[in-house]
Amino acid sequence: NAGPEDLECLFDVFLEAISEQKRVKDFNIKDCLERKLSYTPSEPIVLTKPKKVLILGSGGLSIGQAGEFDYSGSQAIKALREESIQTVLINPNIATVQTSKGMAD
Repeated sequence: NAGPEDLECLFDVFLEAISEQKRVKDFNIKDCLERKLSYTPSEPIVLTKPKKVLILGSGGLSIGQAGEFDYSGSQAIKALREESIQTVLINPNIATVQTSKGMAD
């Protein structure tokens, strides 16, 4: 669960590290952290490639705002096209590269 308590287990790792360091000279904190923070699913996760993706555009940009959102959106569309994934773009701002003819499907 995300929030203020999501990494409280790190305190347990700290306490374990202190007690184990006294007992075992070659205690490795990295191994302890990896053990505590790693997740092993009970059954394998099967990922499927989507056929279509809905992209929400950057919307209106005010004067002085950079066009990074427009650039990243248009690059996402190009990358998805290379993977043969259809894209549907929703963007109320018609003055962006994303809304250029032929960019999204």
